[in-house]
Amino acid sequence: MKSSLIVFVFLLIIAGCSAREIGDEGISGAEQTETVTVARSEGAEVNYIHGLTSLVGTTIFTAEWDFEEDSYVSIETRIIRKRQGDRSGESILTLSGEQILLALLADEDESVYIFYRETLNDNDSYYFRKNDVNGTTIFLEEITFGQDNIGIRAGIIGPYGEVLLCGTEGKAYFFDEQGKLALKTDYEVDESEMPFPDIGLVNAVGAVYLYQLTAMDKFTLRPVDMENKSFGERKDIFVGTNLSLPILLYSGYEKGILLSHNNSLWCFAPETEEQELVLNWNDQHVNLNEANVTDIWLLSDGSFAILYVDYSATYLVLLEDKDSGEIADINSIVIGYFLPEGLSDVTHISDAVRAYNRTNPEYPIEIRKYETELDYQLALIRGEGPDLFDISRYLPRELLAAKGILEDLSPFFAASEVVNESDLLESVRRAGYIGDKLLCVIPDFGVHGYVVEKGVAVNSTLTAEEFFHLADKYPHSSLTGQINPYLLIDVFRFDLPQYINWEEQECYFNSEGFIELLELMKTNVRGSKLFTGWWDATSEHFRNKDIIAFLVLNVSVAVKYWQMKEAFGENVEIIGFPNPDGKPIYKMNINQAYAMNSASKNKEEAWKFLEFLLSEDYQQKIELHVPARASAMEAWRSQYDQVLGEGSKTGGTNFYTKEDITGKIMKLTEDDIEVIRFLIENAYWEESINASPIYNILLEETPYFFDGDKTAKEVADIIQSRVSLYLQE
Repeated sequence: MKSSLIVFVFLLIIAGCSAREIGDEGISGAEQTETVTVARSEGAEVNYIHGLTSLVGTTIFTAEWDFEEDSYVSIETRIIRKRQGDRSGESILTLSGEQILLALLADEDESVYIFYRETLNDNDSYYFRKNDVNGTTIFLEEITFGQDNIGIRAGIIGPYGEVLLCGTEGKAYFFDEQGKLALKTDYEVDESEMPFPDIGLVNAVGAVYLYQLTAMDKFTLRPVDMENKSFGERKDIFVGTNLSLPILLYSGYEKGILLSHNNSLWCFAPETEEQELVLNWNDQHVNLNEANVTDIWLLSDGSFAILYVDYSATYLVLLEDKDSGEIADINSIVIGYFLPEGLSDVTHISDAVRAYNRTNPEYPIEIRKYETELDYQLALIRGEGPDLFDISRYLPRELLAAKGILEDLSPFFAASEVVNESDLLESVRRAGYIGDKLLCVIPDFGVHGYVVEKGVAVNSTLTAEEFFHLADKYPHSSLTGQINPYLLIDVFRFDLPQYINWEEQECYFNSEGFIELLELMKTNVRGSKLFTGWWDATSEHFRNKDIIAFLVLNVSVAVKYWQMKEAFGENVEIIGFPNPDGKPIYKMNINQAYAMNSASKNKEEAWKFLEFLLSEDYQQKIELHVPARASAMEAWRSQYDQVLGEGSKTGGTNFYTKEDITGKIMKLTEDDIEVIRFLIENAYWEESINASPIYNILLEETPYFFDGDKTAKEVADIIQSRVSLYLQE
């Protein structure tokens, strides 16, 4: 029987050096075992609420709220219990709108303790309540606090059902096992360099400890005597300087305090300040991001259950020790990627890989980075390289398809019991095809377009020539906030097919049409150098006619669309990118797009990862972008309808106005939703101008013409020569 239980998520950000150095080298002479830790997980359709969500054994406890429409006033709070295998959980206790939940705890018997404030006629009352596993109320006590400003940061249950709650202002409240307030006292709030107090309670080796973060590299520990209701002497703890992520603390019970840092989990002994390595989060068969581990529970067999939250999706993860012989023959599926020097963000890949590996440890995915673009492309062309590769950026997919490097995925879709081509949005299917073959998988996407005054464009589109001739209507304005070479790239996003034949590896940049386009652009795009890039322009520049068209980002996402409406008003519309066909074409913003190497020896296993990304379960969890599945798209839209309709508040800064929008209420109409649907249906993936050296060639050569150093024909001839050479290499 464990002596006490934590139910708050305790986060501690630490980086530094220690009284007994806790560095990333660990304890020397660590005992070697022949077991391997394997993580297995199951999803849970419950909310994660910081400070009000916890793990007890393999059961998750959390809270859900209902709000009044067009406001942020609570109607009802429900306490949810989700046991292992029960995907959505059950409501076990309900509070009214006047009752505000301040603390939620649970013990090993699954009894629930709640501390809440009730406001009636502008008077506040506080209550402490315990319900047993069957929902029977064991006690309900009204608590008198005097003039205290009650804000709870941490709570813990003692061995006999006594409870300690700690606030942010040095107040501590000890309750006896009948729920009565036994002692209200103060604890010392340590001097802190942090902008806010970070306070937590952990259980270790039969004792309770209060910790406080006092700096990025230091925290304090104080033992708590639950029986005598007092705090012991403070101890300062320092952690080694080679930390890549903030440290996290969890109750380890008989194992001590669990510390997570340097991508590893450690047992820390409070008395000796020694630590012992438990596991590495990045181990091949664990694959967890330590920053997403929100709670840990030590099970009776010595293994760990973990509460893991990844992009609002909540998982119960079980860490099991297996004999190394059981998994010795496991092979990895390799995903390759390349990023130019200075860029390191592969979150879009690593998050997807971790999600897959948690549920598919038999064939784990390994991510491999290529140092140069040439190394990456040559490995593929030579029939080598990874099983899968990300082609969202920096790889010309049309050229790879022409060389037979991309595997046709249509047969895999046809044989799949998880996803078929017909399950995908039409825009996603269209983007995945090159010629008559489906060659890549796009799990999610956003949509970009241009804001212009209503009536400027016909059928939500302009040709390249019409786009540049907008300057005739506004002779004192810049066309956009972009300088010429970058604007040219935007024009070519969907105009490129007439200048490049990927299959024949030919280009036509010395054609009369391209030369005329350069001359038209130089003549009509005036004052573009007012801005160094589109990010410097704001909606105020648009309203003042400093610019004619304003590039808007991810307008398929409700929050971004709402920000756009707030910034530009009602007398605007979103048009697509210039294209020779004169039809509405909006740019797909793609962060991940996976293709299969036709030379892979593990195609069936590689397909399982792609299948996983398009599964109903994975797709239903996508929030920041538009999901690829039509069914998930409907759930995504309904979710935004509900959130916006119920008055969810926004915060931060409006990207387009640079104004603070904290506290404003979002609401989209049915017409707004229809606009978003139209954008999604007409979203296209542009030719690979951004995924190849052609992008750099255009940026490097066209300024010589725009600055008057060379003629349009001279520049066109140089571009023709350089692009021809690239296509033939």
